[in-house]
Parts: sequence; C-alpha cells; structure tokens
Amino acid sequence: MASEIPLTVIFYFVIFQDNYDIDKFLSDVRRHHSLDTLREDLSVYMKILQSALVELINRDYADFVNLSSNLVW
Repeated sequence: MASEIPLTVIFYFVIFQDNYDIDKFLSDVRRHHSLDTLREDLSVYMKILQSALVELINRDYADFVNLSSNLVW
C-alpha cells in the first residue's frame, strides 16, 4: 500500500468528533487495515494516553499540594 496515515493519528482525530460512530470507524478501518493491526495500534494509542495522563497528574500534583498547604494556616 502507499504510505498510510498511522492509525494512532486517525484515532486522535476521529474519537473527538461530536458525531463519533464506532461502527462506522471500525468498518472504515477494516477496509485498509487488519484487525491485528488495529489491535496493535490501539494498544500503542492506549500507552500514549496513559503516559500523557501520568505526565498531567505529575505536573499538577505539585500545584495541588501547594494549594492545600496554603489553605492551612
């Protein structure tokens, strides 16, 4: 196949649409990718999201602790 857009990029743009339809998404993806590829790419995407969540928590944790410390007199 010609150079394809990685599924992880597609996931990002598709799942945040207001009219997201999982059945249509799976139908469209299956035309160009195997289910194994889809599963592997979803696993990669999940790891990316987990890493981003950990970064967000770690970044905001210090602010949260400082805020609660400032509230205690």
